[in-house]
Amino acid sequence: AGYLSSCGQSYPHQLQRMLGPAYRVTNFGVGGTTLLRKGDRPYWNTSAFASASASNADVVVLMLGTNDAKRWQWPKLHGEYEGDYGALISVFKRMPSKPAIFLMRPPPLYRDGVYGMLQVAVNSDLQRLVPKVAKDNGLAPPIDLFGLFQGECPIASGTPGHAPNATDVVCDWVGANGARLSSEQRGLWPARGAGLAAD
Repeated sequence: AGYLSSCGQSYPHQLQRMLGPAYRVTNFGVGGTTLLRKGDRPYWNTSAFASASASNADVVVLMLGTNDAKRWQWPKLHGEYEGDYGALISVFKRMPSKPAIFLMRPPPLYRDGVYGMLQVAVNSDLQRLVPKVAKDNGLAPPIDLFGLFQGECPIASGTPGHAPNATDVVCDWVGANGARLSSEQRGLWPARGAGLAAD
């Protein structure tokens, strides 16, 4: 869902190319939706969520939180993030297929305020909460997109002990609007970084 979905460069599209025909990757994401049930656009209320929860998938990969990190909702609702994530995980755990479930730590937010998102919420709070949610729900440690991006384009802004940054941070993995670029847009496909475009 979201950024790059319409041109076939979303994370699920790239993952399908990487895994090949032995797998069927289905994108049940909806761009701009929130994990928080009281958020401004809850994923819970979408037809994609209904389809995902009935999919009987063998593997479920979830990356949620950046849209929750908006300045008008994170300060008042952040305390509900862990519980809402746990409830979502439980929905997938109850599927007859008993899927393997993996969470993803979202990539850094390189400029405070992009799409109304708080850099501290993405670069600090979510990076602490997602591993905790995974552990509390008996899941493997999250897939670390944050660390991967930090290895290529380090940013201290908004991380513990560092103030947010309202100016652009130069990074060839990030577009002019602060959005993350696909591996093909970065000129990395297929040599490295395949499947790293986030939704």
